[in-house]
Formats: sequence, structure tokens, C-alpha cells
Amino acid sequence: MALSLLQRPRDFHTGAPLTPELIEAGKIDDHHVFPRAYLRSIGKGDAVDSVLNHCLIDRVTNIRISNQAPSAYLDEMRTELGPTLNEVLRSHQLPTGPNSPLNTNDFEAFLDWREQTLEDALAAATGKGTPAGAIRSPERSSLDLQVEGVELELRRIITDTLTGEPDALPSHVSDKINERITSARRRSPGMGNGHYDSLSGKLEYCDLRELQDVLTSKTLWPRFAERFGSKEMLNVRFAQLAELRNRLRHSRTVDDVTRKDGEAALLWFRQVLAHG
Repeated sequence: MALSLLQRPRDFHTGAPLTPELIEAGKIDDHHVFPRAYLRSIGKGDAVDSVLNHCLIDRVTNIRISNQAPSAYLDEMRTELGPTLNEVLRSHQLPTGPNSPLNTNDFEAFLDWREQTLEDALAAATGKGTPAGAIRSPERSSLDLQVEGVELELRRIITDTLTGEPDALPSHVSDKINERITSARRRSPGMGNGHYDSLSGKLEYCDLRELQDVLTSKTLWPRFAERFGSKEMLNVRFAQLAELRNRLRHSRTVDDVTRKDGEAALLWFRQVLAHG
């Protein structure tokens, strides 16, 4: 719980940062991520009280979770919180994305993922194994959220500019996205609700460099050029942002040069995305 609070976690009900006042008002307490009743229903009740399966959750959300599988209650939350849900999960050091152990209801994979994540957070908080000059866990989380914010805004701009036309994507990007969605649907048949046939749904399976390919493709660049100005500068900023993102997401050391380049890219994108 102490490690969680270092990350400035957000409320599962509202998405707001937790404060002492909000913790008291929302009756926020230590609850299970994979509910006890759900784990018993799949024959894994013995491991329910693992410390890795605990999180700070408000009373309303905990009642709503009830005995549901994580994928089910996260779908409900996503309809209300939208992209903010991923920020909430990350702030509690929980996995995100369509292939995460929470979305696939894979309890063992979840325990493995969270054990490694909390071990890294503990090492960062105590300075164990952290090279001189490397940024520590709270700052990493803040940068990670900022990178995610840029990705989400880029997806929105692409969707709006291409007027929601999935066929407008470059073929090599579209092929990769469709492969990932097909693979995810095999693991989670419930995904076949039409959302991932839309452009906004497909872009959820598009990585940062593929967003770059969409924006800078020969046929689509004229539709984005006015906003981004120089294709060369856009490519430079993507390279800086991608390097920062990769180091953050793979728990690698973020040195001063990578951090400053990444922060410059974040500032540039925020300025560009704020106009038009």
C-alpha cells in the first residue's frame, strides 16, 4: 500500500487522485483485484489473499466488482472512465492493454506481472539497484502517463481526420493491427462486439511507431501536414518519445539525455496537439 501511495494513485470510481479526504469519504480500503468468489469459482481460491492481489479500491467500486472476472468489471468501468481507466490502473501498478492478465483473466500471469512490477517499484523507492542520475518511480509514472496521454490524443486526431475510415490506414499498419486483433479475439471471444472493427478500436492495437507511420505516410501526410508542419521534425520527436516510452515500459534505466529528449518531445507534442 505504501508503494501504491507513492505513485499518487487515482480513484477507481472518479479517476481523481487519491487524497486523505477522498480516501475517507469514499471508504477506500484494501480490496482484492481478482475477487474471492471469482477465484473460488475457477478453483483458485487458495491464493486470493496474496499481497499481490490487493489494491486500494473505494466501497462503491468494490460492491460493483462483486464476484465478476476482472475483464467483466473493467469493461463496465471503461464505459464510464474511457481512456482514464488505463491511467487509474497504471497509478496502482496494475497491467493495462487488451492482452493484459486482467483482460484475459489470467490470475497466474497477473501475479507474476505484479510481483516483478512491485519489486521494481521497491528497488526504485529504496535506491537499490538504481544508477546515479536515473529517475525514480514516481517520476517514471508521471512521464509514463504523459506519454500515454500523447498516444491517446494522436489516436483521436487520426480518427477525426480520417473521419473514422479504417480502410484509410496504410496497408502494412492495417495488416499488423488485424493480426493482433485476431489473436486477441481467439483468447477473448467476447471482443467480437464491433468496436474493434472501427477505426478508433483498431488504433488501440497500434503502437507509437505505427501511429508515426500513419501520420507520415505518403498518401495521408497532406491531411496532417498543416497541424504538424515539418515531417522531419515530427520524425525526430517521435524518435525521442519512442525511446523514452520503451525504457519506461520495459523498466530500463532512463538516463538524463533520454529523459530530457523525451520531455522536449512531450512538450512539443502538447503544443502541437493543443492547436487546431
